[in-house]
Amino acid sequence: MIDDLAINIISNTFNEHSVAYQQNHNPIDKIIQLYNEKIELYERLLKTEQEKNSQLEKNIERKATIMGIHFVLLSTCTTFTEKMNVGGVSEKK
Repeated sequence: MIDDLAINIISNTFNEHSVAYQQNHNPIDKIIQLYNEKIELYERLLKTEQEKNSQLEKNIERKATIMGIHFVLLSTCTTFTEKMNVGGVSEKK
């Protein structure tokens, strides 16, 4: 009789846990959770891409500014040497 009681307790405990596990496991909820995580990852990816593009634009603007300064200096030097040549002084080649 004690053996039967022990077996009943064990089998009732096993069935209660297995039923509780089945009730907590809902595949629709898991799909929704994974979908939301995917959306969050895409939003993070989009944000990092926007930051990268912003940084690239800043670098391009900075290089364009530097190149613009070089161009202005080069133009000024060319104009200066042309003015020097107009006065009758020529460069030796």
